[in-house]
Formats: sequence, C-alpha cells, structure tokens
Amino acid sequence: MSKKLFVGGLAWATTDDSLNAAFAPFGKVVEAKVIFDRQTGRSRGFGFVAFDTEEAAAAAREALNETELDGRMIRINDAEESSKRPNAGARRPAPQRQNSSEYQENRDRRPDSRRSFSNEDFAFIPDGNAGRGGRDARRKDRKKDRDRYEDDRW
Repeated sequence: MSKKLFVGGLAWATTDDSLNAAFAPFGKVVEAKVIFDRQTGRSRGFGFVAFDTEEAAAAAREALNETELDGRMIRINDAEESSKRPNAGARRPAPQRQNSSEYQENRDRRPDSRRSFSNEDFAFIPDGNAGRGGRDARRKDRKKDRDRYEDDRW
C-alpha cells in the first residue's frame, strides 16, 4: 500500500521532476505532484509525494522535514484524504423553488407582520412613473432641455 506525504512551503520554481529527485533517495516514489493554480498557472506552494511503502515515506519525512528545497524551507506531513477532513465538501443544500401556487398559499398563511406587501395593498398610492411626476417624465424633460440648447454647444 502506498503512503502519501503532503509537502508544503515549496518554491514557485519547484517542478514535479525536482520534487521527485529530492525524495527518490528514500525509496520508490510512485508519484510526485506539485499543485498549480488554474487561473495563474503558477505553483500554489504545496504538493504531494506518494511512496511505495510506509517505511520509505517515514524515512523521507524524518530526513527532509524543515530542510531547504529550491531555496525554501519545506514542511512535510502525512497527507489526509479529502473525505477524512471535517466538513470536506459540506455545503448547505440549495432551497427548493416553489411554484407560484405554493408561494401564494404560503403567503396567505403568514401572519401580517411577516407578509410581503404589493401594490394591491396600497391602491391609494399612485404609480411613480405615471402622470406628471416620476422618472419617465424627468427623462423627457432632460431630453427637451438637451434638444433646446444643442445648438449652443460647440
């Protein structure tokens, strides 16, 4: 069974091959992988090394932990499976959408203090965009002013 090690604090210049070369003297390296950022394409500063045996992994961890590789001090720990980490991939489920009839039923069941209001509840308030005032009327007035004084511009 292979044993995987987490290697942190890697230099940006560290590649899979240089990581493999650093760990090869301690046993057969199954995989040496530096993790890269998808957007920038630059190393994220950590990687994983998988050994053939646990003894080789322990020897490499003891010998190389807090040593220098490519000009940076590296840290080596046992890698954890992502499913063993707490809250790995745990997300709150998305709320289910209600169709309009369910929404209306729920709205009618809520007490008045929590009920959302609509224009039907306030029929005495005029629509803001209708009549003399409102946004549309102000836009038309500004356009008239622009047209009137357009000749005075350079």
